[in-house]
Amino acid sequence: MVERPPRGASGHFSESVVNTADPRVARSHEYIDGAFVALLHRRPYAAIRVSDIARKAGVGRATFYAHYATKDALLASQLQRIVAPLIARAADGGPDCTALFAHIASAPGIYRGLMTGDSAATVAGLLRECFEMRLAALYSPVDNVGRTVPPALQLRACAAILLAQVEWWLDQPTADSPEAMQCYLAAMLRGLQWHYDNAAPIGTR
Repeated sequence: MVERPPRGASGHFSESVVNTADPRVARSHEYIDGAFVALLHRRPYAAIRVSDIARKAGVGRATFYAHYATKDALLASQLQRIVAPLIARAADGGPDCTALFAHIASAPGIYRGLMTGDSAATVAGLLRECFEMRLAALYSPVDNVGRTVPPALQLRACAAILLAQVEWWLDQPTADSPEAMQCYLAAMLRGLQWHYDNAAPIGTR
């Protein structure tokens, strides 16, 4: 059975629809987040229902929807909270995803559970959006006059490359190290001539 949000709740990408300044509301928010992560350790994302999350968190479905419009909105929030900060800016100006790869290596089952089943395409889109938003926060594009490729397109291309790399890595029977994955990423990005403030084109230093 498809679980639908109450009337008026819509959208996948809003993090929360309540003010968590109230301690009781903040506790419910924390319980929902914690229950969701705990369930991801036990079953694929596609097999988790809103009612499962609410039951695990000890709240009603109405309380869940007071915090998140959809299950996908909850996932998007967790990606921004946990995954996005793992992408940093390296000393050479390029993105350093070593911490992200280390996190995936520490919980490959969760990532495989996210990226398989009926929700795989949706999750892939949320991950790419998470990567792209984080890269946009790290690299503020300068004037695009005279540039061959628009900076926004370069950001999207980098996010897509990173997503494809994660998917490939999870498919391998023997995983390379996070450090090796970072080297692969840097090598793939050398062909992208990025120009951002205070940074040489990625991969050229």
